Amino acid sequence: MLCGTGQLDSLVYWLMALDVEFDVLEPPVLKERLRRASERVGRSLARGGG
Repeated sequence: MLCGTGQLDSLVYWLMALDVEFDVLEPPVLKERLRRASERVGRSLARGGG
């Protein structure tokens, strides 16, 4: 899929909401934002006993 957005954070939201696995080829900043979102979700689950 090829897509674009002016707001990377909204793209992070929509990518995480999809019920599919995906690979981010570029840009590197999107990969970093997804990594940070993943870490944030992991911390939330750890606190909640998930």
